[in-house]
Amino acid sequence: MNAISTSPIDLIQESFDDQVNSDEEHHHRNLTSGYVNRVENGISRAFREEERRRNAPLTAENAMRVREAMRGVAFAGLTPDWANQIPEDRWIDQLRRLRQPQRPSSTV
Repeated sequence: MNAISTSPIDLIQESFDDQVNSDEEHHHRNLTSGYVNRVENGISRAFREEERRRNAPLTAENAMRVREAMRGVAFAGLTPDWANQIPEDRWIDQLRRLRQPQRPSSTV
């Protein structure tokens, strides 16, 4: 910017440039004064909550919806590699347990 210029537009631009530089400096100070820790804590908390939701047991209604959706799935005679890692009788036992109605937990 030309320091000798006295045009109103130049003065406004110079003032704006100073404000932007000040804002950038303030922004960088915020990043080093705990802001990063708060963001990282928030991200960690979000990951933990997502993991908790993913590991939560399905409600009876949602389990039924999954079973209904999976009825239409066909592997065209091919068994996925991971399916051979568990014996068939164990698969059957697991499916039977899943189909049993869940007992409501007793409250005291």
